[in-house]
Amino acid sequence: MAATPFDIPELVRRISLFVSVKDALSCVLVAKSWSDHFLSVIWFHIDFHAQLRFATLPLDVVAKHGRHIRIVENARSFRRVSVLANASVARLRELHIETTGSARQHVHAYEVVSRNIRSLEIIHLFAASDPDDMDKHDSSVHYVSVPALVPFFGASEGIASKLKILRLSELCLTHDGLVAILQASPQLYELTLGGTEIVGKATQSFQHLVYPFGPPLLSHFPSLTILSTWQDDPDLTIPTAKIKEDIARYCPYLTAFELEQPSTLLSCFCMHIGRNISELTFDYEHISLEGITAILLHQATLRQLMVFGASPDVDLEADEVPAVSRHFQEFSQLLQLIPRGCPHLETFDLALHEMDMDEVEMGEWTCKGLTTLRIRVKGLDTKETIQKAIVLWRAGCKRQYQKEEDKEMEGFEEETKRAMRLNGMDSSIEARVARHLLKFEHLDDVWLGYKSWTST
Repeated sequence: MAATPFDIPELVRRISLFVSVKDALSCVLVAKSWSDHFLSVIWFHIDFHAQLRFATLPLDVVAKHGRHIRIVENARSFRRVSVLANASVARLRELHIETTGSARQHVHAYEVVSRNIRSLEIIHLFAASDPDDMDKHDSSVHYVSVPALVPFFGASEGIASKLKILRLSELCLTHDGLVAILQASPQLYELTLGGTEIVGKATQSFQHLVYPFGPPLLSHFPSLTILSTWQDDPDLTIPTAKIKEDIARYCPYLTAFELEQPSTLLSCFCMHIGRNISELTFDYEHISLEGITAILLHQATLRQLMVFGASPDVDLEADEVPAVSRHFQEFSQLLQLIPRGCPHLETFDLALHEMDMDEVEMGEWTCKGLTTLRIRVKGLDTKETIQKAIVLWRAGCKRQYQKEEDKEMEGFEEETKRAMRLNGMDSSIEARVARHLLKFEHLDDVWLGYKSWTST
């Protein structure tokens, strides 16, 4: 019978779930029976940047307690990686490790991956910064060791890896190697190849799975929710029926699309392929009557609409107001049908397009849950006019300026006073824009051509 409640092992274990690392260090000293419970808290998450002394621990200490480690971050040098090479470190769930510092580091890093591949759910493999800009193709340490990411299981086990998220940064990987990793990872739902070159296929750096990439990678992503489309040959068209068949067969939950090439993809995807589209990103140059009509087919489910352009992306924090594109102004009124007809729209990003408030005010936007709005407005062509509109909006929300923004807004005190009595009598473009923004009580990210603004 326990002398005190704290002699009950289950109670001690539950307490250990809610203590900080500092408190756990103290609890370890209370009694030997408490040691294992609180040691697991101390060793659970190792961040080499925050815990600098960990890399210098004696190997026998790591061997004794390494079984408690589950998360490792910033394993960036040979010394740090070699600590993890201890056989006791065999139950990792998340690993962020540099693999290219040296040939020895490369070997040790993939030993760690291989030993833990049965339990790992998140893996981030990345290259060291290279001041000499070495050609990755000529560096063996930049190639991903595929066998380390493909676990060997006995026939009686009948299971594959638990890997859910794989991020490879600035590395090299063969196309067949990628296919092998995907085949061994049925639970994988996020693949990021940031700057990683796929050898044997057209080189492409991207953040989401790109279609078509190879045969048939979609089959390995049954839970995929974001798909980018890309082709390196503009003369080659992907049969609509083929894309529709692949998505329906392999990715039944796919609702988010990033459409790049060719220009016909916008209307094609929305009309014939996508079902219940929730997120849509496309090239501004591809706007057309057919495209706008096709988007409206998904007005019941669309939550995010964004565009990009052939020129560099709009710098939302630039100190200058960029010139307005005069292209596609003939579709200006038609584009208004999107916020008017999509009640669930939360992000409306047409940063490359200039709207006319006369057209905006012709009909009510039904997307009352809007949180992010990035547009240009005719008449708001300077920092001063944009700032005035923001001042009026913020004052209308009855919020105070942040201290750092007070100085930037210096000289607009009179505009603030006007905002407190903002009404339909004020016909200035700034007041009209502010009145429109005030219709969306959840709006908290606004860009009108100069910096991004929140409602506070």
